[in-house]
Amino acid sequence: MFHQIEKRLQIIEQTITYLQDRVRELNNNIKSYQEQMIQKLKLPFYMYTAKILQNYQQGMGVLLTTQNNSNIRFIANSNSEQDVMYQLSSGQVAVISFAFTLALNTTFKISRGFKFLSIDDPIQDMDSMNVYALIDLIRHSLSDYQIIMSTHNDGSAMFIKYKFELFSDSEISNVGLKNIKNILLLDVEVSS
Repeated sequence: MFHQIEKRLQIIEQTITYLQDRVRELNNNIKSYQEQMIQKLKLPFYMYTAKILQNYQQGMGVLLTTQNNSNIRFIANSNSEQDVMYQLSSGQVAVISFAFTLALNTTFKISRGFKFLSIDDPIQDMDSMNVYALIDLIRHSLSDYQIIMSTHNDGSAMFIKYKFELFSDSEISNVGLKNIKNILLLDVEVSS
């Protein structure tokens, strides 16, 4: 009986060692993949943030890094250790998020055959200079995409429509505004 327990314990220890090795290997592979991904994203992300964050006080654009760990960090320059997410306004954080998504999409060709982008209130917390820069970036970088943007602000929607129509090819561009309330309530009968 003691011999059987000892044998089972040995099998369990071997299994634990094997699983620990697999977990370590998996973690190393994940870290390596993240580092490769960040290397590919660094330049487009920096360019997109530099184009949109034109009045960012820390420099032109934001850098991506995985310094000393597997977490992705956003830093202002190579001499800084502080993540810019703690220094930015909510509008600038939205720009960082959008630039990261845009860099992912354009670098890895996520929607290669299906060029579609849906953005929920992209300019909600941005100042006017960042709004202009974002719209110009979308117009130039995603000219062959179908884009749907939603916003709760009618003025923002009309401004976006105006900017796209002003500088777009009228034969190709089809910019329209839809009030979702009118669409959703079209066939609904109101009872009293």
